[in-house]
Amino acid sequence: MERTDNRRGRIAVSVLMFFVLMTAAVSAQTLHDKWFKVNIVAKTYKVDPDTGLNKPYNFRVTVYMHLAYVGVGYSPRGAIYDYEFWCKNETGAWVKYDDSQIYTAPQSENFFRDLSLRFGLPGGGFFDPRMTAYISADPKKFKGGGEIYNGYDANDFPVLGWFTATGTLVTKLPFTPASE
Repeated sequence: MERTDNRRGRIAVSVLMFFVLMTAAVSAQTLHDKWFKVNIVAKTYKVDPDTGLNKPYNFRVTVYMHLAYVGVGYSPRGAIYDYEFWCKNETGAWVKYDDSQIYTAPQSENFFRDLSLRFGLPGGGFFDPRMTAYISADPKKFKGGGEIYNGYDANDFPVLGWFTATGTLVTKLPFTPASE
């Protein structure tokens, strides 16, 4: 009798562990193959390299982010995603400005820390932000913010400052992503 109880206990624990592991694996795929339209609002400064004077330079940029699930990340609930960001270049064409792979926070697949990115600036130039973001497919939202630690406008004036990013899940894009 005691042997049967031990066996049932081990089976119950095994089944429970199976469901816990499967739940973690399934939940870590809610952002797979999702596109987000992200609006970036930046409050920055342009620095005149000749005089050293700073001038406020605020701008808005719309980018699109795609996420593709790669695998399980840091435990207990982290994930690894490939990501790509698309934005308009100085001619107005949609181009992929950045792509890489990122581990989410171990506690939740929805928190992305230290996304080091590169985007084009309206009218030419670029900026490199470092962003922490909360991304969720349900509810369909994207929230983030961070610093612009490097960048240059179309006249090669340094651009430095901070930004916020908000967005939502989308099903239609204003461009056709090129396959590589």
